[in-house]
Amino acid sequence: MRKSATRRKKKTHKRYGFIYFLLVLLVLAVGAGLSFTVIFNASDITVENAAVRYSDEAIIKASGIAVGDNMPRMNVNGIASSIEKKLPYIGKATIKRRFPDAVVISVEYTKAAVAVETMSGYVLLDAAGKVLETGVQEPADYVAELVGVSVDEAEVGSRVRFTDADMFTYVTGLVSDFEKAGYNNLTLLDFSDMNNVSAEVDYRIVVKLGSISKVSSRLNFGKKVIDENLINTASGRLVVDLTQDGKAYVRSEKNIEAAQQAAKNTSEPATNESGEPLTADVPTSAPEETRAEENTEAEETSPAAENDTPQAEALG
Repeated sequence: MRKSATRRKKKTHKRYGFIYFLLVLLVLAVGAGLSFTVIFNASDITVENAAVRYSDEAIIKASGIAVGDNMPRMNVNGIASSIEKKLPYIGKATIKRRFPDAVVISVEYTKAAVAVETMSGYVLLDAAGKVLETGVQEPADYVAELVGVSVDEAEVGSRVRFTDADMFTYVTGLVSDFEKAGYNNLTLLDFSDMNNVSAEVDYRIVVKLGSISKVSSRLNFGKKVIDENLINTASGRLVVDLTQDGKAYVRSEKNIEAAQQAAKNTSEPATNESGEPLTADVPTSAPEETRAEENTEAEETSPAAENDTPQAEALG
């Protein structure tokens, strides 16, 4: 009898345990259903970060979020992508759900970095290759013009498509390399010859890169050389040759033009009325040039090498 009673108690406990389990599942199911229907609905929608180009109302409208929308059912990634496409000067949008009823839209703005000329005007792109505007008559100052690049498709809010698909990687990669190396105000990128790529900075510094392979290290070294030589150059343009790894050649454009004119005068002597050549003293000296070589060994062995300025040698 005792064994029989014990078995009955165990069966009763198991039965009640199963019932409790079903009740817990039922409560959870009801709670989940309510959260997707009645509770956790948005009633407070705000925008984080001050509006630069777009009003808060425009950003909320682009998100598609409305008061009463259920927060757990929101596709936050899809909403963010919609904002970034509809309002192209927003580079990144983030949707934050703050239960029980608040939604915060956080935005980061982007800006035009490069411009490509087309038959219908310029196409403006940010540094990531996103199309910001099309049909622009004249890009703003310090927006780098792309030369030697043609556009196949430019939909505002989407990634640009160049005629040469590989060019997207080259352009965005080089813009990023210049930015990381600390070059401000990039004004030109010339891809007309992929073996002789060049750039212009601040409308006065021409940077010759040659091939863009391993360009990051050359740009870092070249930045030190440029900063050192700008101190000694009050005006005029500089031509910086970074085509050789670990070396930089810096010339004043005025000196280059003077040397070219001197060479022309030497090869084409003047004549008198009878056609006889005139003799004259013609300057034949080479243009003033600074050459710098990167001291890679010192950088590897000395902790302070990163702060050393390049050692430059003046050439006659």
